[in-house]
Amino acid sequence: MSWRSFIHKTLRRSSYLLNTLEGCWLPHIQAAQFIFHYGTSFEIFVLNSTNTLELYYSQPLFCKVPFICSGPSINELDTFFALRDADILQLIYKESEGIFVKVRRINLPKLCRNPTFAIYKDKNLIVSATHGGICTINIEINQISTEKPTNCVLHTFPIASSYLLRIESGPAFSIYNLPDGSLVESNSIESVQYAFPYCDSYISFNNDLFTIHQIHDKNNSQNEELILRLPDINQSISPHNRVIDYATITTTSTCILTENGHLFQIYQDEFEYFATFEHSYRIFALTSSLLLISRHGLNHILYDVIEKVIIQEIQAISAVTNFTFHDNRFITLTDNSFIATQQGIKIQELSCFETDEQIYGLFSFNQLGKTFFSISYENRTDVLELNGDSLTQVIENPAIRTDVRTIGIASLFPNLLIQFFDNGFTFLSKNHRKDRILKNTKIVCYASTTKEFICILSDLTGKYGKLNDTKVKIIDIQFKISVTSIAFIEDTEYFVYGGNDSTIYLGNIHNKNELSQYVLSKVPSIPVSLKFIDKKKLAIGFEDGTMAVGEVDISSLLLRDTTLVQLGEKAVTLVEDFALSNKMYHLNVKNDTLNIAPINNKVTPEFIAPLQIGKYLMSSQNKIYAIALCGKELEMDDRHYHMENHSEKCLSCKNHIIIASNKVISKFNIENNQVKELFYFKNETFQFMTKFDQNRICVITQASSNPEKNGNYFHDKYGNSDSNEEEQYQIDIGDSESDSDRKFEIEMDKNNNKDQYSFIHNVRFINLIDDNITLSLQLPETINAICEFKDGILIGTGNSILFYKENNGKYQIVSRTSNIGTEIMFLIVNNEKVFVADKRISVLVLEYEESFQNFKIIGQEAIPRKILSICKYGDSITGSDIQGNIFSFDSLSKIVSDLSATSSMFQGCRKLNLKMCFNIGEIIVDIHSQKAQMNAILYSTVNGSFGAFLEKEPNNFSLRMDLEGKFLTLSLLQTVLERQLLSLSDIDHYAFRNAMYPSESVIDIDLINTYLQFSDNKKERIAQEVSKSLSARKVEIIIRNVNQIFNLVC
Repeated sequence: MSWRSFIHKTLRRSSYLLNTLEGCWLPHIQAAQFIFHYGTSFEIFVLNSTNTLELYYSQPLFCKVPFICSGPSINELDTFFALRDADILQLIYKESEGIFVKVRRINLPKLCRNPTFAIYKDKNLIVSATHGGICTINIEINQISTEKPTNCVLHTFPIASSYLLRIESGPAFSIYNLPDGSLVESNSIESVQYAFPYCDSYISFNNDLFTIHQIHDKNNSQNEELILRLPDINQSISPHNRVIDYATITTTSTCILTENGHLFQIYQDEFEYFATFEHSYRIFALTSSLLLISRHGLNHILYDVIEKVIIQEIQAISAVTNFTFHDNRFITLTDNSFIATQQGIKIQELSCFETDEQIYGLFSFNQLGKTFFSISYENRTDVLELNGDSLTQVIENPAIRTDVRTIGIASLFPNLLIQFFDNGFTFLSKNHRKDRILKNTKIVCYASTTKEFICILSDLTGKYGKLNDTKVKIIDIQFKISVTSIAFIEDTEYFVYGGNDSTIYLGNIHNKNELSQYVLSKVPSIPVSLKFIDKKKLAIGFEDGTMAVGEVDISSLLLRDTTLVQLGEKAVTLVEDFALSNKMYHLNVKNDTLNIAPINNKVTPEFIAPLQIGKYLMSSQNKIYAIALCGKELEMDDRHYHMENHSEKCLSCKNHIIIASNKVISKFNIENNQVKELFYFKNETFQFMTKFDQNRICVITQASSNPEKNGNYFHDKYGNSDSNEEEQYQIDIGDSESDSDRKFEIEMDKNNNKDQYSFIHNVRFINLIDDNITLSLQLPETINAICEFKDGILIGTGNSILFYKENNGKYQIVSRTSNIGTEIMFLIVNNEKVFVADKRISVLVLEYEESFQNFKIIGQEAIPRKILSICKYGDSITGSDIQGNIFSFDSLSKIVSDLSATSSMFQGCRKLNLKMCFNIGEIIVDIHSQKAQMNAILYSTVNGSFGAFLEKEPNNFSLRMDLEGKFLTLSLLQTVLERQLLSLSDIDHYAFRNAMYPSESVIDIDLINTYLQFSDNKKERIAQEVSKSLSARKVEIIIRNVNQIFNLVC
C-alpha cells in the first residue's frame, strides 16, 4: 500500500441533526449559544439580536456519537457528555488550547454498551442503552450501578426533569426516578405508536388517539387518563397524522410533529395548530418561542411559535437517496426533490446587452474624475461613460482614439493616458495627443505604474517610459528572450517578466538606461500573465492552465514559497481580482494567504473591468454583462428542484441529469431548468438504471409475466415490442433509414422456461441525443447488473454472468458463467477487465477467454465486505461498503503481468491489494470519480455530507513535485495532531478512520484543519514538534494552500 498518496476533505458536513443543547459553551459571548450535534461532528450557533442563528464554531469528533447531553458547569463554562459505543466523554472548551478537551472519560459496563440516551442531574448521569441496560453514574466518586430490566428499548425521554420514561419490549412503559435511576413503575400496554412528555405526565399515541397518563406516587395510586384527538385542520389534508417527533417548549406545553408535516402545540390539554411544513422529520425547541424544524431535502427552518412566522432558513440537505456529480455540481436526490450544489462565490447578474461584433477587449480608465470604459472590436473602439448606475456611449470628443483596436490603457499621474494598440501607442491628455507608431513589430504585452510603463515588442525589444514632471522620457531596451508577460513590483525600481523559455526574470533599468536582468526561477510552463496580489506576492498564469503563487525575494533573487494549482486547460489570464481559464476564479488575500475561489456563473468571460466596488463589467464573445459579487467567502450554493414523483436514481450525462422515479424517466437541463419526460412506466416497476456513455443509458424495469394481468409490457412514446410465441424476443435497433427494417433476435437459454418466473425484466437502451429507444429486450431472469462488453452485453443475475453478443443478425447468449461469487450486485468493464461487486465477498476481477467463451477469475479482494457502490478509477475501480469505507485498489498490471504467483485461498487468483481504504463514519450513498485537474473520488452520504479524495497526479510532474513537500509536512503534522487529540480529548482519529482496514495512504484534511482552531501558542508548539525549522505561519500557509486545491477541483 502506497503511503500518503491521497488527501481527503469533507466539503460539507452532515445535515442530519440528532439533538441540540443550549448552554454557555464558548467564553466571551453574551448571547445564547446552541450546540447542533450531527453524530460525528458538532457546530455551535449563536442567537443574535435579530433572533437569527449564526454559525460560530465547529469541530469534528472523529467517532460515532449517537447522543449528547448537558453536564455540569466548570469555571462558568458548560460541559457536555458525548455517548460512544463503550464509553462516555465529558468535554469542555479550553481557551488555552482553542478546542474542546476531555474533562473525564467514563468506561461503560457491558450491560450499558451502545447507549442511546443520557441525562445529567444532581451529580448523577443516568444512561439508557438500546439492549435494555440502564446505569446510574455518580461522576464525583465514579460509582456506577447497573441494571438490565429488559432486552430492548424503543424510545427514551425525560419527564419534567424528575422521571425518565422508557418504552421497553413487551411493550411496556417503564418510569425511572431521577437522579438515582430507580424504577418507579412499569405498565404493560397492548400497543403504542409513539409517546412523549407533557407537563409532569406523558402522552401515548395509538390509532389517532392521544392518551394523557399520570405518574403514580405515594399520594395518588390512581392512574387517571384523558383521551384527546387532533383537531380536523382541513378536509383536503391527508388523514394520516401519525406523530413522529416532539419538542418540549415550556414546562406546560409541548409541540408535536406529524408525518405529513402538521405542527401542533398541546397546552392545557388542548391542541393548537401552528402550520404545515411538508417533508419535516424532526423538531427541536431552542427557546420558549423558537423551534428548529428539519426537513427532508430542504433547509432547516427557525420558527417563532408565538408570532407564528418563519424567522430564518439554515442550509441543509438530508436525507440523500442518490448522488451524482455533474459539471462541478454535487447532484443529490431526496424523496421529493433533487438539489444541485456548487461550491463557490455567488454572483448576481445585474444586466446584459449584446453587440453586433465580436469583442476583443474591455478596459476601464479615469479622466478628470469620470469613469470610462473602452470596448475593442476588430478595427475600432467604442467609449462608454459611467453615469450613476448607467452607461452611455460617448460620441463626441471621446477621451481616447476610436479608430484602432485598443489592447490596453494605462494611466500616468496626474491626467495622462497611454492607449496601446497592435502597432503602437498614443499619449492622451485633456488637450494634447501624441502617437508613437511602430514599424515591423507589434506590442505583445505591457505594464505600468503611475510614473512609468514598459511595453514589450515582438522583436525582442521594448519601450520603457518614465514620467518626469510633465515629460515622458522613452528609451529602447533589448531582451535576450521573447517576453510573454510583465509586471512592476510596487514601490521599487524592479519589475518581473516571464519568457518563452519557461523562466521568471527580475529586471530593472539602471543609470545607463540599460536593462539588468536576473533569473528568479524556472517554472513548469510558459508564463502568459503576471500580477502582484500585494507588494511581494506574485501570481503567475501559465499557458497550460496552471497558476502559481509565490513571494519575490529581491535580496536573494529567489521566488519563494511557491504553490502550483491547476485551474483548467486554457491559458490563465490574471485581470483585476480574477483568474480566467475554463472557469472564472476570484483572488483574495486573507491571513497572508491567497484564496482562489471559483465563481458560480454560467459564462466565463474573456475580459473584465471594475465598475464599482464589488461590481464589474465582463465580456464574452459579443455580450457584455454587469455583475455583482455576493460576498467574497466560499460557500455552498444549493438549488432545489421539486419532483412530483418519488425519485430513486439520478445519473449525470453530457448536458443533462437523468432522474428516475417509480413511474417516469425524465431528462433535466440544469442550465435552463427544462424537464423532458422520456417515457412513463405502465404496469412496471423501476429497478435501476446505468450509464453506458455520455449519450446512452440503460433502464431496467420489472413487470408481471402474466399478459392478462400486465397487458403489453412496453408503454412509451416510441413504440411497442412484443415477444413471439417461440423462445425468442425481437429487438429494434436504430432509427436511421438503413436500420429502420433491421431486426435482431435474442435467443434465450433453452433451460430457462419463462413460464417458471412470475416476473419478467425489461431492458431499455436510450439514446439521449434523439431521446429514442435504441434497443429493447425482455429477460425472464432477475437482473442485478448490466454493462457493455466487446460489442455485446453482460448481465449479472444471481451468481452468474450472461454474455449476449450479435451473431449473424441475432443477439444470443455467447456464454453463461456461473459460480461467480454469491450474488452479483454491480458490473463494470475497465480496460477489458470485468469487475464484479459481490453482495457478500467484495470484489472479483474477471477476464474473458475467447477460446473457451467463458470468464475466469484473475483477481479477488481477500476481505469480505458488502459493496454499496463502485465506479471506474484509473485502470481499476473505487467503491464503498456498508460500514462506511471508501476503497480503491493498486494497478492491475501486477495481476496481468504475473498470474503464476497465486494462492489456493483465492481459487488460484492474485489478491487485489488495497491502495486506499478510509472510513467516513456514515453510510455512503454513491461515489464518482473524475479526471480533471487531479484524480478525484467524490462521494455523498445519506445524511447529506459531501467529500472528496484527491490523488497526486503522476503524469503532471510539476504538480506532483509541488505537492511532494507539502504532503511530507502534512503527513508529519497529521501524526502529531493525532497524538494531540488523543491526549487532549481522548479522540482516536486513527482508529476511527481505520474502522476495518489501515488508511496510511490518506492525509485527512478534516484533522489537519483542526490545527487552525488551536490557540497561537499551541500552534507554535505543534509546528516545532513537526520540525524545528517550521513556524506556525508556514504551517497555516501550507494548510490553506491544500484547502485551495479542493476548492478548485470540487
